[in-house]
Amino acid sequence: MQALEDLLKEAQELNKAKKYSEVIELLSDEVSETYQSADLYAEKAQAFYRLGKTDLCNEVTEKAMLIDENHAKANNYKGNLYADSKEYDKAIEAYNKAIRTDPEYAFPYNGLGNVYYFQFEYDKAINAYNKAIEIGPEFPNAYNGFGTIYLTLKEYDKAIIAYNKAIEIDPEFDSSYYNRGLTYESQSDYSKALADFEKYYELTKGTDDYFTQMAKSKIAELKKIVGSLDYKRISELVVKIKKLLLFQADCVTHYTGLLATKALIFEQSKFRLSEGAFLNDTSEGRELFKFLPDLRKSTSTNETIALPFIQKPFIGSFVSEIKHDDLTLWRMYGKENKDEARGCAITFNRGKLLENLKESLIKDGKTEITVKMDEEFSFYRVAYRKEGEEELFIIPGASAEDQKTLNDYMLDLANKIKKFHSKRRKASDIQNVLELLSSIAYLFKSAEYQYEHELRLVVEGIGFKKIVNSESTQPRVYIELVPICPFINKITLGPKVERADEWAAAFYYSLDQLDYHPEILISHLPFK
Repeated sequence: MQALEDLLKEAQELNKAKKYSEVIELLSDEVSETYQSADLYAEKAQAFYRLGKTDLCNEVTEKAMLIDENHAKANNYKGNLYADSKEYDKAIEAYNKAIRTDPEYAFPYNGLGNVYYFQFEYDKAINAYNKAIEIGPEFPNAYNGFGTIYLTLKEYDKAIIAYNKAIEIDPEFDSSYYNRGLTYESQSDYSKALADFEKYYELTKGTDDYFTQMAKSKIAELKKIVGSLDYKRISELVVKIKKLLLFQADCVTHYTGLLATKALIFEQSKFRLSEGAFLNDTSEGRELFKFLPDLRKSTSTNETIALPFIQKPFIGSFVSEIKHDDLTLWRMYGKENKDEARGCAITFNRGKLLENLKESLIKDGKTEITVKMDEEFSFYRVAYRKEGEEELFIIPGASAEDQKTLNDYMLDLANKIKKFHSKRRKASDIQNVLELLSSIAYLFKSAEYQYEHELRLVVEGIGFKKIVNSESTQPRVYIELVPICPFINKITLGPKVERADEWAAAFYYSLDQLDYHPEILISHLPFK
């Protein structure tokens, strides 16, 4: 039998070399049960955690703590598991327990830094990261933590210095390449951002997790930006338009049918978003292109040219919370089998939905990477264009300053598209710009719809399985997000719902069994 000390040293070396699967193979169940060593179980916990196998990590962590409840490494990974599930008080307790056992162990200080960062206590986070570096000057995780704080605070130069140090210590520390790429991208230093995302992809391409897929997408986009000055200028303007239209109030409302609501609540089905081409209104996404020069027409012959299929984002339609009981919206969207006002309006917490969506995509062990939620999963206000007044766009309820800024952006966009189109372009160049414009095309509608005050959730679809429903005559493509029961604040039943009290009772008790207690209302608007 191999000596315990030798086995432990071998497992530690493999973990240090990031050969986590080999650790699991080395410390098989049979071996672990034979030695009954808290140290070995803790090494196995590290390997499982880094592989994203949190249930198994928790299992072996518990075994280690049964042998030694104060074991520093076991408590550190227990803290990580608590932090990942947002049980921050328990995480802090576990990290402090690890520190009491081994004050010279750097990782629990780093864990504390991460928890304080998640709680927006940046001064405490910085103190914890400093302590980790004081113990282990060659500890890249803490420098990455510093960078993440500075990136969040938009202190980009400080963030880059921190990420540089992490990468200097560990040239294969993939998280810092991704985060530094985000920082360079925020500074419009696209060539450096491209290099960092390419390095991240090189280091992680075998995993194909969310961040690897996102890096691949960013690489493709950054190559277009770096390769074309006109594309770069249009792209930067599109980003400005999206930021101006961002919607960040607490709650949003979605009108839908009773059967759809039944599936979302009784069956806890995931909320679906349709690909842009499959929205019910066939005019969707066209108003922007009516305003802009037509890129599909040849500048030399004025003939329409053939272009390849253009991918579109996945779109969800919503309104603000104050519109949860609106006669016009009941008529337009609150339908059941095309019968007006017989559906539901579901109001839910926007921030909690997006946070849960992020957690569903990101595998455990990737908490050191920054997610820019306002870019990857966003709700936007819809702008409305007045017929015959091409230069005038309206954002209902927006300030005069925002209205003017949007119209300035739109005129600038039209001029940039005109300049782009005036040059002889390859079909692939035109396709690239059309795909870029499709990311905002569904944020514009005709002014005849401005009473809706509509909001849109726009998701590129990275990390989601694209589901093709081919059972109906007309196929549909959609993605599934997350179940929304935990985030529902209010359910409003339409004014023409038959036996509304029974529906209300069914929704109430179904959610009550899950310990969710939204307000349930029955509309009594005078619908005719």
